[in-house]
Amino acid sequence: MGLFTRSKDENASLADQEFVDLRDHEAPTSSEAPFNVRVAEMHRVEDLKALSGLVYDGDMLLIDLHHMEGDEVALRRVTKEFKKIAEDVNGDVAGVGEDLLLVSPTGVKVDRSKVRVQR
Repeated sequence: MGLFTRSKDENASLADQEFVDLRDHEAPTSSEAPFNVRVAEMHRVEDLKALSGLVYDGDMLLIDLHHMEGDEVALRRVTKEFKKIAEDVNGDVAGVGEDLLLVSPTGVKVDRSKVRVQR
C-alpha cells in the first residue's frame, strides 16, 4: 500500500494527491509473525529496563537515541547493555546512522553492508 493514491490525472501535482495519515492507519496483523519491529525513543538510562524486556520477549527494536546525545557516558553504557542483551538472546545489535540503534531478537542478524541501488 502506498503513502498516497494517484489522482485520475497522472500529471497532477503532489498538492492534488490524497495522502494517508499513517498515524491513523492500522495494517492487518497476523498471529503468524515471528516477532514485531518496534520503534522506541530512549530519553535516559532508566528506560533500558522496559526496552530490554521487549527484546527478551522476542521483538526487534529500532531505538532513537538522539535525546541522549549530550551524555557520552550514558550512551556508552546503554550501547554496552544492549550488546549484552543481544548476546543473551542470540540476536544482534548495530548502529544505524548516528542516533539509531537496531537490536534484533533471537536468530536475526543485522547485515551491515548498505544496499545500493544502481541507477
